[in-house]
Amino acid sequence: MLDETMQQSLTWHAAMENTYGPLRVQDKTPIQVWACGSCSNPGTPMAAAGGGVYWGPLNPANSSVRVSGDKQDAGRGSLLAILRALDSADPRRALTIFTDSEYAIRSIAEWAPARFELGWSCPDGDLLRDIQLLIRRR
Repeated sequence: MLDETMQQSLTWHAAMENTYGPLRVQDKTPIQVWACGSCSNPGTPMAAAGGGVYWGPLNPANSSVRVSGDKQDAGRGSLLAILRALDSADPRRALTIFTDSEYAIRSIAEWAPARFELGWSCPDGDLLRDIQLLIRRR
């Protein structure tokens, strides 16, 4: 059973490396950022979603972004915030992204390899593809 568990772990690591590329940054002091999505009136025609990126007190890089298009939900807002954090972070530094979005965490760290293999033909595939490309470039 331990061998099976170890093999699954290795398989997950290989799938993540295939999706995001090899780990290149070995920074001992990663940059920390918080990303959060939100949606008012979810599930209604009046839904309005967005995301926020927080680098720290009074940091000029702190920002918010509005979700465009028809799909307005907190999950998409969280992914958009993570995308913005990746896009604005120094690619030469390790980056730790904190989020409370289980959807974003699972989309990026669990479901991504299978969705990558399907060409990101999935909900929020456009954002996940862009996140994958930015992580791969780091």
